[in-house]
Amino acid sequence: MQFRIIETFDRKKTIALFFLILGAAFLFQPFSELRLRGFDVDVCLKGISLLLLIISAILSSVSCPRKLVELVSAMTLVLGYLCLIGPPLLEKFSFLQSFAFHLLVSGALAFAITTTRKKTFELFASVIVLCGLVLLFQPNPLLKSFALPIILANVLMVSIVSPRKTMLERFWVSSIAVGLFFMCQPFWIGFYNSGFQILLSGTTGFVVISHR
Repeated sequence: MQFRIIETFDRKKTIALFFLILGAAFLFQPFSELRLRGFDVDVCLKGISLLLLIISAILSSVSCPRKLVELVSAMTLVLGYLCLIGPPLLEKFSFLQSFAFHLLVSGALAFAITTTRKKTFELFASVIVLCGLVLLFQPNPLLKSFALPIILANVLMVSIVSPRKTMLERFWVSSIAVGLFFMCQPFWIGFYNSGFQILLSGTTGFVVISHR
């Protein structure tokens, strides 16, 4: 029985490492201009890479040493924020911004599962979500572009680390309702654009916390 458990964990480690390498290869691949019969290869590979990185984050969190995963995921989060905020200030590195969402989501997922400082990072992630909401209603397009990756990554983190499951479920349901209202109102297009992102974030948070 013990050997079976060890074998299962080794298999999970192998799959996590394989998906991490494959996901990183798809994310950083050089085929940005390649099209096959009108099909955008770059977008397809980056979509697959997000799925692979998420699976790798989950598997590594349950099969690899906790401190190692926590350290690597924290570095991934820092790198994700640098890729998100840095490129608009440096035109030569603008291509890095396309990597930010993948790094933030996979890093936040792995970090939230493995960290033991849950209360600290519940508060930290909640503050970042509020900052993201403020950015969402800014008239500056550059600031608005930061909002969704920041909100989604930290919604994931809050939904995993927070012990307040019932309260958060109600909050995410309320966010879904607000997002739908903003999308249906006919008065201001800014509310429509923000409503979709609030709806997406609320749905993500509700799905994660209800399956915890």
